[in-house]
Amino acid sequence: MTRPLSIAIDGRTVFDEPRRGIAKTTVAQYRALAEFRPAWRFRFLYAEGTQPNPFADLPNVRCERLRMKGDRLDLWPRLRLPLAVAWARPDLFHAAAGVAPLFPGAPVVTTLNDLIPLESGRTDAAALAWVANVRRTARRARAILTPSEFTKGRIVAHLGVNPAKVHVVPWASTSPPARPSPAQLAEVRARFGVPPGERYVLHFGMADPRKNTAGLLTAWGRLPAEVRRGVRLVVVGLSDTGRAELAARFAPQLSLGNGVGISGYVSERDVGVLLAGAEVLAYPTLYEGFGLPILDGFAAGVPVLTGQTTSLPEVAGDAALTVDAADPDALAGGLARLLRDTECRAAYAARGATRAARFTWPHAAELTARAWEWTSVGATPAPAATPTPPWRDSSPGRRT
Repeated sequence: MTRPLSIAIDGRTVFDEPRRGIAKTTVAQYRALAEFRPAWRFRFLYAEGTQPNPFADLPNVRCERLRMKGDRLDLWPRLRLPLAVAWARPDLFHAAAGVAPLFPGAPVVTTLNDLIPLESGRTDAAALAWVANVRRTARRARAILTPSEFTKGRIVAHLGVNPAKVHVVPWASTSPPARPSPAQLAEVRARFGVPPGERYVLHFGMADPRKNTAGLLTAWGRLPAEVRRGVRLVVVGLSDTGRAELAARFAPQLSLGNGVGISGYVSERDVGVLLAGAEVLAYPTLYEGFGLPILDGFAAGVPVLTGQTTSLPEVAGDAALTVDAADPDALAGGLARLLRDTECRAAYAARGATRAARFTWPHAAELTARAWEWTSVGATPAPAATPTPPWRDSSPGRRT
């Protein structure tokens, strides 16, 4: 191991807004890394500070709010952050959301979870600016962390970087399995419109077409009535706009009393309780850089239905039922199989629990530390130095 390192991190996704994807994995990664390398020093730099400090119990993690009044020209990331980094003189600056300042103030390592804005073909100004910034950051970075071999391949193909500096660091579940009391589960079920005694399929929805919420609603409408009887589809996580769009688009189906409930943002507590009580987690996404909800479902002991493309087979292995998620009939067939067959559900739940145990944050911390130790001395590890990813010893996902 090299000498102890000091790392400065752009902490805006962790502190400035409700914590989702990038923020949740960043928190989990740094909690594990701070314990794995207790001699290292970590400094999170942020602007607004609307969220509580998730590192308060870790003595080697410092969180510092950098105020900048009247920032109408968005100078905080371009000026205030780089100046703070330069003043702190860390060994590395981590651009945790993929974009670093033009003059970052220290050698850069970045995390790229996916290239969705680039690969989706978006041409709006925000997407084009993101792609340009990510391309610049990736080429200048000493190391790039990414959660899957699939995304590593896309980074190398699209951004033209040396594959040796792209390190695959698989995530683990960020939602510890909840064990709610019967009263807690009953209260959450009632709030989300699930009557007592009714089973439910859980889906984390979005208006974004790649999340395929519309495809799942179409598939749900194609299920035989006898399969849907006594089962509800609970869709959570939609914005107000997304809910309105789907409600308008599927008004006939939703008005037939076919057991669909569409809800907005859900707290972490409610997510854990909903997962604990679900019969199936439906995650029919069309494109993912990793697919973290699959592991959350596995960890909760819930059978998972997911797709066959992008990074999903790496994460799911043979522990989820995989189908052609772009085909509503295939989705309906997968749902019907899981809802009809108790033994099938139990088998996938058991496989999922086993597979989830292979993905851990201590393992992610070890891979991150190893990459940064090599980076700090200006070298890159040989491929053999990287431990086998959790999906290497698994067979391809099963299909209907």
